[in-house]
Order: sequence, then structure tokens, then C-alpha cells
Amino acid sequence: MSQINLLKQKTNSSNWSQTGMKALVRVMAAGLLCLILYYGWLNYNSSKLTKDILTTQQKLKQEADDALTISQRDEVLTRQLQLKTLQGAIGSHVYWSQLLPELARVTLKTASYTSLKVGDDSTLMLNASVPSLSDLDKYLQVFDRPEFNKYFSNVRIGGYSKAQGAEGGSGRLTFEVVMNFDSSVLEYKANNQ
Repeated sequence: MSQINLLKQKTNSSNWSQTGMKALVRVMAAGLLCLILYYGWLNYNSSKLTKDILTTQQKLKQEADDALTISQRDEVLTRQLQLKTLQGAIGSHVYWSQLLPELARVTLKTASYTSLKVGDDSTLMLNASVPSLSDLDKYLQVFDRPEFNKYFSNVRIGGYSKAQGAEGGSGRLTFEVVMNFDSSVLEYKANNQ
């Protein structure tokens, strides 16, 4: 007769391996399900985007066709060409009016100018006057400071003379200034108003 062992087994190794296998299979099944759902979502979004792109392309084609059938199309094209030509002319125009405010910003308030000549090689020649010799020194020092002066360089002073003031008062020192200027100060700046 065979013997039946009714006592519990002392080792649970077979239960642990079966439980571990079941858990691993469940995790893999859940991962596979998530992967299938993700690919389904990607496929859905891809088809939706493709449909939106086709709709937008059809709208653009329809608007282009509508633009070609405008009764005043030639007039619109003519005005558009005129605007482009005007923008090109404005962009290449030299703005001397921007040079004078910049020069006034970097020079002394007591300095006055009697003439201005501009050479082809971005050379500026000025006849100026200041009240005293110390003002002439201050006038020259401003051009050496880069935080004030970014458009003018190579400042040279020609001969100076003292002019007699009106009614016997103290006169002013008159002198000639020759300097180079950066031609970018003459370019069109759209935000300048």
C-alpha cells in the first residue's frame, strides 16, 4: 500500500517559483497591452494629422485660386511692386538728419558750429567755436570716451583763433575739427521716429 504524506511541506520553493512566474507573466501581459494601446494612439494621431494637413492644403489651394480670379488683381500687383520699390529706395537712402543729433549728443552744449563739410571717405569737417580753452579741452575729451562716442573717430583739431566778442566782451575760440565718422549712422533705421 502506498503512503500518503498529510503533513505540510517545509519548503515553499515550488510555490515561490509558481507565484513569481505568474507575476512575471502578468507584468509582461500588462506591458504588451500598454504597448498595443500606445501604437494604436500613435496611429490614430498620425491619421488625424494627415487629415488636417490635407484639409489645410485644400484650403490654401482654394485661396490661391480665389486670389487669381480677383477682378482687380493687376492693380493689386502694381501697388505691391510699387511698395517694394519704395521700401528699397527708403532702405538705401542716406539720412543726414541722423548725423547731426548724434554729433550734438557727443559734443558740448557750449559749442556752436558755423559750417559742416562731408568728404567722400566718411570724413567730417566742422568749423566750431567754444567759449574758452578749457571748453576746447573738454570738447576733445568727449571723443576719447567710448561710452559716449561710438560713431566718430580720429578727431583732429586744426588751427584755432580767438574771435573778439560783441561790444568788447570776451570772445570765443574758433577752430576747425576734422574727424572720421561711421557711415552706419546714416543708414535707415525703421524704429527711429
